[in-house]
Amino acid sequence: MNQEATLPKNEGGNKVKQVIIVLVGGLLLAIFIISGMKEFSIAMMKKAKVWQSLPYELSILHRIALLSACFIRHNFLILTLIILAIWIGAVLTVAIRAERSKK
Repeated sequence: MNQEATLPKNEGGNKVKQVIIVLVGGLLLAIFIISGMKEFSIAMMKKAKVWQSLPYELSILHRIALLSACFIRHNFLILTLIILAIWIGAVLTVAIRAERSKK
C-alpha cells in the first residue's frame, strides 16, 4: 500500500482554510500592533505638543498596516519590522517638524 493512497482527497480545501486563518490572524495582529503604536504615539505627541499633525501620519500608517496585512503569508515578522520602521520615521519627522517650528 502506498502512502499517497491514504492522503485525504480535499487537500486544496485545507490550504484555503490555512490561508484564510493566516490572513485573519495577520489582520488582527496588525490592528493590535497599530492600536498599541497609536496609543504610544498619542502619549509622545502630547508630551511634544505637536498634537495638530498627529492624525495625518497615523491615518497613513493605519492604511499601510491594513493593506500589508492582506498580503501576509509567512513573512509577518519582516512586514512588522517594515511597519515599525515607517512608524518610527513618521514620529521622527513630526518631532523634527516641531523643533523647526519652534525656531
